[in-house]
Amino acid sequence: MGMGTTTTNDATLIDQTTYTSPLVGYCGLADVQFVWSQFGVTARLDDAQVGVASGGLLNRAIEKAAADINRMLSPRYAVSVLRQSSWLKWAAAYITAVTIGRRRGNSVPDQLLAEAQSYIDELKQIASGSMPLVLDNGTLAAPLYNTTPGVTNHVVDSRYYDSKIRRLPTTSTLNQQNADRKQFDADDPFIMP
Repeated sequence: MGMGTTTTNDATLIDQTTYTSPLVGYCGLADVQFVWSQFGVTARLDDAQVGVASGGLLNRAIEKAAADINRMLSPRYAVSVLRQSSWLKWAAAYITAVTIGRRRGNSVPDQLLAEAQSYIDELKQIASGSMPLVLDNGTLAAPLYNTTPGVTNHVVDSRYYDSKIRRLPTTSTLNQQNADRKQFDADDPFIMP
């Protein structure tokens, strides 16, 4: 084992003393390894070049992906609802894979970038409300608030009421109004009764 703090008997090649399954993440180590492969994750997170990746770096990459997803979707959905979607797990896994692929300034394969970008585009559509978030049981996720427009605090102000337009014969100075002003006919259909 070398240093005594790493375990490689489970063939994960991740430093188990620094990797803990993140509480705030939507995906885990196995999901990211599915995208990059076990040795791909190790190659991108092994800064000491000892053949074992730093679990702390993977934790931070998973937390960053979760923060990106929460930034887009938590204004619309509760986090407890978001955790019920396997689709978000894979979105987080691909975003995490791109993050660990770019962390040293390396290029990420175009196919992986395209897949992560398609997840991000769909996340933006879900955040805008133009696409629903489907949960694992096939139901649509309930938003935090009702998105249908409605008036809930409409109050009729009794000070304003409809009446006919009338011409006042005098003004505040008690003089006759100008004779060339327009006078309205009471039978005009555009004047409200």
